[in-house]
Amino acid sequence: MQLKIENWIVEQKLSRKVTPLFDEAIKSYKASAYKASLLFSYLGFMTILKERIIKSQLPPGIPQGMWDQLKIDVQNRESWDKKVFESTQIHRPAVIFPISDTIKREVVYWKDRRNDCAHFKHEKIDYHHVESFWSFLETNLSKFAVNGGKASLLRKLKNHFDRSITPLDQEINPLIIEIESAVEINELQIFYSEIETELDEIWEPNHFIVYGAILDYYNNQIADELIDYLKVDDNRLISFIRSYPDKIQFLNLHQEFIRDLWYNKLFSNSADDFKVYTGLLQNNLIRPQDIEEANQRVVDRLGTQTPDTYSKVILEQNGFYGILRNRIFPEGGIFAFATANRLTQLIIHYVENFDLDEGIVRAICDTFTNPYKPNTLQDRLRTYFANRPAKKQHFNDIVNGLADLEIPDRLDFIRI
Repeated sequence: MQLKIENWIVEQKLSRKVTPLFDEAIKSYKASAYKASLLFSYLGFMTILKERIIKSQLPPGIPQGMWDQLKIDVQNRESWDKKVFESTQIHRPAVIFPISDTIKREVVYWKDRRNDCAHFKHEKIDYHHVESFWSFLETNLSKFAVNGGKASLLRKLKNHFDRSITPLDQEINPLIIEIESAVEINELQIFYSEIETELDEIWEPNHFIVYGAILDYYNNQIADELIDYLKVDDNRLISFIRSYPDKIQFLNLHQEFIRDLWYNKLFSNSADDFKVYTGLLQNNLIRPQDIEEANQRVVDRLGTQTPDTYSKVILEQNGFYGILRNRIFPEGGIFAFATANRLTQLIIHYVENFDLDEGIVRAICDTFTNPYKPNTLQDRLRTYFANRPAKKQHFNDIVNGLADLEIPDRLDFIRI
C-alpha cells in the first residue's frame, strides 16, 4: 500500500540528493526500522534546507561575510546538519528562515529525536514518531523560505526576460524550481501579482510564460494558488487561456464560466480562439447537450479565423462543420458581398478540406449571380482553383451534371 508521504514526495519534486534519503526512510518504515526511518527523514529535511540556503541570495539584515561563511559551513561534511539546524534558530542580527517560535521549537524537538536515533539512546522511537515528523514536514516545509527569497527570485525572473542579460534559449525551469524554497504559501498570491506587475508587457505577456511553466512543473498548492489567482479576474483568466489553451484542463473551471466563455467571449474582436474552443471540446468541458448551440454561437461570430489541422479533427468529431457549411454555403448563395468577402478564408478552408458536392457548387455560383460581386472571395477562388486542377475539374463535373446550373461569368476562371 502506498503511503501518503510517498505521494507528497512526488509532488515536491525533490532534488536527486534528497529523494534517495526519503526513499530509504520509507523502506525503513515499512520494515519497522523506525529509528532509521526517522533519521533518514530528518537528514532529508536538513538537506532541503541546506539546498535552499545555497541557492538563496543574501537575506536582509544578515552581514555578507556571515552569509558567505554559512554557505561554506553547510557544505562541510562533518558539521553541515548542525549549521543548517542553527540557521533555523537564528534571530540576531536577523532571521534566515522567518518561521514562528512554535515551529522553531518543533525543529528543536525533532533534532533531539534525531539524536536519539543517531546515538543509539534507549528512548523508544515508534511508527507514530515517524508519521508525526512526516506530518510536520507536509504542513510546514513550505514555510522554510529563506528571508528575502521572494524579492530575490522576482529579480531573477525579471533578468530572465532581459535579453541584455539572459539569452533567449536559456531555460526558465531552474527559476520555477526555486519558488517552493523562496516563497511561503501565504505569500504566493502576492508573488503572482508581483510577477504580473513586473513582467507584463503589451506585446510580450512574459508573466504568462512563468504561469505556464509553474503549471507544467507543480502539481501541489503552488499550482492551486496560481489557479485561484488567475480566477480572480475573468479578463486575466481568458488572456491566460488564450496564451496557453493546453492548460485549460487544469484550471477547474465552473460551468457558468465555461458557458459564458463560448457563448460570449470566444472569437470576439476577431480573436482566433480555435485552440481554446477545441480544448473545451476535447476535455469534455462543454455539456454534450450544449455542443450544437456552442458550435452555432462560434460559427455566427467567425470571420477570417480558420482552424488549424489539429483543431479541425476535434471540430469535425463534434459536428462543427455541418453548422459551418450552412453558414458559408447557404441556399441561394451569400447575398451580401461584404459578408462573402469576410468569410473568404473559411470558404477556402472548407473547399480545401472537404469534397465538393451539388450544394457547395450551387452556393458558390449563386453568390456570384447576386448584384454585387465579392471581389476578395473572387480573387481567392481564382488563385485557389488555378493551383488545384483536380478540384477545378470536379467543380465542372458537378455543374455539367446539372441541367439548371451554369458557372457565372464572374467565375469564368473555373471553367474548363
